Amino acid sequence: MAMTVLEWMKAFGRYNFESATLTRIALDRGIADTSVDISTLSVKDKELVEADMIFEATMFSPSSTASLSISHNGFKKALGSESDAYRNQKIMMAREIYRKYEDERCSILENIQPRIRAINMEDLI
Repeated sequence: MAMTVLEWMKAFGRYNFESATLTRIALDRGIADTSVDISTLSVKDKELVEADMIFEATMFSPSSTASLSISHNGFKKALGSESDAYRNQKIMMAREIYRKYEDERCSILENIQPRIRAINMEDLI
């Protein structure tokens, strides 16, 4: 079964990008037609598109969302919070792909510092 570039991008990971965003990512990589079969892309193109989607998700999307609870006349709706526990690993993965192909985004990701650092705690009791 053949899969188009756009279908392949939509199937990548848990990211739920709009088609326009995926098309922009492809266009930025020089892939003018996302309706072509994915087998027409080189391994390099596929890996750089993967890195670009990770870049888009980690740099331009929140790494955590708050929970929300609404109630009215006995009706309740709750939306749970979500956080990306693997954000730093994803950034490292994208950085390695960019480094492999000497892409300019590598330097952007090399200068990112983690916002929160885990502190090792030990029980003194």
